[in-house]
Amino acid sequence: MRNEGELITLAESGNIIAMYQLICRYDNGYEMKKDKKQAFNWCIKAAIAGSKECLFELIDRYKKGLGVKKNIEKAKRLENLVNLGTSRYEIKKKIEEIINSVDITISIPETLYKELNFLAENQSKTISELIDEKFKN
Repeated sequence: MRNEGELITLAESGNIIAMYQLICRYDNGYEMKKDKKQAFNWCIKAAIAGSKECLFELIDRYKKGLGVKKNIEKAKRLENLVNLGTSRYEIKKKIEEIINSVDITISIPETLYKELNFLAENQSKTISELIDEKFKN
């Protein structure tokens, strides 16, 4: 069993298995202090490194707010990546883009929000993507 320092060294060198072990250990407090934020950060790194399992885990963490502020919009954008079937490089770029995107909160009437959400779900898009399309034209 590797200690925390050894795992971090391996993970920083790109070892996805070490990254996953760090996620589990930080989540559960096994042989290190429990830290959901650290688990989330290693989850990002593992997803960017190419772990589909960690990409799904990242989506779940955004949906539930585990180690990060709950963000359904980012979860949906990440879910859309899973369905793209694009290259690993493109997925890596898109994950980084989504993670680093700025969250903008606007206040809209609940009925309008429900209508936008309905349209977005029927078109397999996010509300942001629908709004972007409308204003680009």
